[in-house]
Amino acid sequence: MLPTLLRHIIITTNCDEGVTARLHVDKNYGKPYAMPIDTDDNKPQIFTSPNPDEFWLDERIYIRELMNAPEEPALSLARFRVPAGSTTQLHSLTITEWYVMESGTGILEIDGQEMPIKAGDCTKINAGQSQRVINKSDEELVFQSICTPRWTPECYKNLEKTGKNNES
Repeated sequence: MLPTLLRHIIITTNCDEGVTARLHVDKNYGKPYAMPIDTDDNKPQIFTSPNPDEFWLDERIYIRELMNAPEEPALSLARFRVPAGSTTQLHSLTITEWYVMESGTGILEIDGQEMPIKAGDCTKINAGQSQRVINKSDEELVFQSICTPRWTPECYKNLEKTGKNNES
């Protein structure tokens, strides 16, 4: 069993005819696949996100990683759904994140400051800022997230207090 925070295992190897490939194994998607590595950075490449299907996160949110692949470390793009009447986990990231609101209404809390959000709103969240989304409505809240550089589990820090001694 893979640890909770481990999402990708990448093994780089030299294949027949001098082609280099990476073997990806992802705990959420579950299927290993090989992807050739092209050493010409200027050549257009097609790649897919290892997690194309929506799944539930312990942050109390649904996610679909539209673009989050090791082959493109500069950025990632994901679509989130916050269920009606729920609040996401208070957290911070070590990277910059932008929210682009698709539908619904709610409250975005950044560093303790609450701001109303609705479809069409865009917000930048700087690295290290605490954040969470509050959906008090009867409809789900949907938004996209762009991260630079790309999001990995190591970027995430849970800021909610847990346990008997209120430790995070």
